[in-house]
Order: sequence, then C-alpha cells, then structure tokens
Amino acid sequence: GWGASWIGLPVAWLVGPMLASVLLSLRGLPPGPHPPLVFAGVQAVIGVTLSASFTIDALAPIADHWLAISLSTGAVLAVSLLAGVVLARVTTLDAPTAALGTVPGGASGMVAMSEELGADARLVAFMQYARLVIVVLTISVLANQIESGEPPVVESLTETPGSSMAVRYGLAVAVAVLGGWLGVRLRIPAGALIGALLVGLIPALLSIGPVAWPPFVLPLAYLLLGARVGARFDAATMRRIGALLPPVLGFIVALSLLCAGLGWLLHIASGIDLLSALLATSPGGIDAATIAALDTGANVPLVLAVQLARLLVMVLAGPFLVRRLLRRGASGRRHVAPPR
Repeated sequence: GWGASWIGLPVAWLVGPMLASVLLSLRGLPPGPHPPLVFAGVQAVIGVTLSASFTIDALAPIADHWLAISLSTGAVLAVSLLAGVVLARVTTLDAPTAALGTVPGGASGMVAMSEELGADARLVAFMQYARLVIVVLTISVLANQIESGEPPVVESLTETPGSSMAVRYGLAVAVAVLGGWLGVRLRIPAGALIGALLVGLIPALLSIGPVAWPPFVLPLAYLLLGARVGARFDAATMRRIGALLPPVLGFIVALSLLCAGLGWLLHIASGIDLLSALLATSPGGIDAATIAALDTGANVPLVLAVQLARLLVMVLAGPFLVRRLLRRGASGRRHVAPPR
C-alpha cells in the first residue's frame, strides 16, 4: 500500500496489497486466512463510506439521465452474457462456467450460483477475480489520466480528530454494525456492504449528522480487500486453468474494452463526466468500482447506482437469464470443463 502510494497510483491501498498478495500466492505463500466476519467488516466500512456521499443534489444526475443509465446497464449485461456463450464455443469450457465467469454480477454471487447451474465454481471464481484484478489495474492507470473535477469523498471522511469527531466515529461504527448485521442476516448479495449503505442513508439524507472514520480505517479496509482478492491466484488454481489461460484472459480484456466503449457512449449521451461513466460500466466488482470512485472524486452515487442495479439484476434474474441464453446458444457439440 505504501509503495503504491509512493509511486502515485490511485486506489493505492487496494492495488498494492492485491498485487503483493498475487505474487505471494503464486509462490505458495498466500496471506493468512480471511474469516467471513473480517470480510463482512470490510464491506460494512465501505458501505458506510458510500452512504456519506448521498445527498438529494447528488441524486439529480441519476434522475436526469435514467434512460441512458438503464440502457448502458442492460448493454453491459447483454455483452457479458454473449461473451460467455462465445467463450464456450471457442474453448473447452462448459457453457454455464463460461457464462457465469464473464458476467459482472459480483464475484461471490456468481460463484454461489455455480452449483445451481452446474458450473465449475473454482473456474468461475478464477475468471471473476482475474477480471477484477485487470479492471482495478486499468482503473488505477486511467484515473491518473482523466480528471473528474471533484475532490475525493474520502477526504471528508477522515478529518483530523476534534471535539465532534468522536460522535461521527461512533455513528459510523453503529451504522456499520447494524447495517452489516442486517445485510448478512437477510442474505442479500454483498450483504454487509449494501446493509450498511442503506442504514447509512438515514443520517445522510436526513442530515442527522455526517459519519467519519479515523484516518487508518479506510486504508486498512482496502488492504484487507486487496489481499483477499490476490489470495485467489494460487499455483493450484493456475495449474487447473492450464491451457485455457490465454483465451480466458483475452476475453476478459475484450470484455473490459467493450464495457469501456459503453462507458464512453454513456458519457457522450448524458454529459456525465468520463471517469464516472467508465467506472459505472466497468465489469469489475461493486467493491472495487465504488472504492475507485471514492478515491478519485468520481460521481459516487451514480457509479454505485449503476453497479448496484446490475448486481441485483444478475442475482435475482441471473439463473433464468443464463439458462435461457445457454439453451438458445447451444451448439451441436457438448462443451466440457477441464477434468476435475
């Protein structure tokens, strides 16, 4: 994290630990275990931070450009599903695995659907997290080249402690604990993040009081998330993917470029700043896209709304959409996954 910050990378505390974790995992030295409770805490911290960016004024661009935003969201999902069908046709991947591996609906959600749809959960996880790594690295480069025109939200959430800061810290902790618990309890996708976000909207929109975190909390949350993502790339997984690695990575890059093109079209059609449009349509996870928005001064409510809509559509309608598309795109030959 410090190294990435020193060289000036945006989202440094996510990118640096993620790359270090990938390298250690490939050498057989993955970071320690990542208990579910710790990951839920990380998501809750991010959810509270996101809620602080919501105001009535911030929601205006979403209402003004709802049609363009809806069309771009649908287009990203359609392109991703079609990419999965094509990937299954040109490789030995079975169709459910290819489809779930390419759809940007949240890595944990897609992996959870794997068993229900007869896909290989380990390969789905690899494809989802490989795409996440590529998207995060791309965002960190693009953010240096594209100005959003707004100061990062993070700056207002990590102020120097004063007499009122203890109250703001306490409110943030209370929102994170209550919202995170509710989200996990209700078993909604990315539950701790979304639960903390929704509970955090109450003080944010009612102006009850702004939340804040001590300066070390957000970098620590980013570090833990980056280390967790990087730990997915161990030597056993790389051996399993084997000869499929080049075409899979090629499709991930192609999908990322297509989604960037959709982001550019959203920017042209709506006037939304380019960085926010690219983050909104990026095929990475909701965690990474919103962290990047927080860290770069992009339009956080817009990015979150588009990413959240896509996540919910895929979790609620994903099994039906994947099954229907696979039936229509089925070819004469049977695609099989690599030997288990």
